[in-house]
Amino acid sequence: MKKVLYLLVIMICLCLVGCSKSTMTIAEITDIDFNKISYIKVGGALNQNENYDVERFIDEYKDLKYKKISGEYGNTAHKYFVCYDADNNTLFTIVEIGNQNKVFIKKGSFNINTDSPQSSLYQLVK
Repeated sequence: MKKVLYLLVIMICLCLVGCSKSTMTIAEITDIDFNKISYIKVGGALNQNENYDVERFIDEYKDLKYKKISGEYGNTAHKYFVCYDADNNTLFTIVEIGNQNKVFIKKGSFNINTDSPQSSLYQLVK
């Protein structure tokens, strides 16, 4: 009986450790510090013309946790956030999938129409 209980405790601990490591922030996923963001462009797949306030972005996204998923993401509206450094290099791209709490997160540039989306698909963990 003690062995079974001992094994059960170990399995629960391993599950808890595994689950906690499976959620990551955007900075952890991209390995990019948000302090490097100089400006952000937002818009649709074809162009991102609007400026987005960097402080607002950091406040909204810095602490959110995501887990990597696979599966369908639908064809709802996509909203791109492209983050740049001071030298105009693309740091990372986030593509929000309309009303599903799913996002594509990729270091550098990302285009849902030409890149492999499954490798960059994440679900917001509440």
